[in-house]
Amino acid sequence: MKVKNILYHTFSGFNEFKDELKRYLDLKNKPAKPSDFKEIDYLSKLYQNHLELIEGTFRNITYPDLQQAVSLLDSAKKIHVYGIGNSGIAAQEFKWKFFWIGVNVESITDPHQAVMDAALAAEDSLIIGISVSGETKEVIDAVKMAKQQGAAVLAITSEKTSKLAQLADLTLMIISKVFVGIPSFR
Repeated sequence: MKVKNILYHTFSGFNEFKDELKRYLDLKNKPAKPSDFKEIDYLSKLYQNHLELIEGTFRNITYPDLQQAVSLLDSAKKIHVYGIGNSGIAAQEFKWKFFWIGVNVESITDPHQAVMDAALAAEDSLIIGISVSGETKEVIDAVKMAKQQGAAVLAITSEKTSKLAQLADLTLMIISKVFVGIPSFR
């Protein structure tokens, strides 16, 4: 039964109409072929992976750390986020999410540009270094340079004893899929 036919069909009441519409939509959205189930399974795994990472990270970050991070963000005149590779993608997402709430953030994913930018950092700058391992040499080099210029440093990493964490004024601990034990999707 097509939507047009539903509209011209006479129903005994609203409940019958609602049930027929639900049946129609369920049939319309049903996977057409068995290969579609694999795609649904993949999306389900991806969703579950993201949920575990977000929930694990949320449990790892303390309220005082969040307050301190907000204070650092609030007091900075210049906020730049450094990240390379996948951490660079996170740096770019950080930028766009903060633009939505009116905070001017710049993301830098090129290692040479990060070091040049860090050389221009000042005491009113906040540099956010993102590295899951906390050992990404390019991010560490840029953070060291910014620290020498007097900038505050916020590290986002999954390793609290990493070089990046040791350089930071504040470290926010994230959960990585490596540490959650989530298998890859291949």
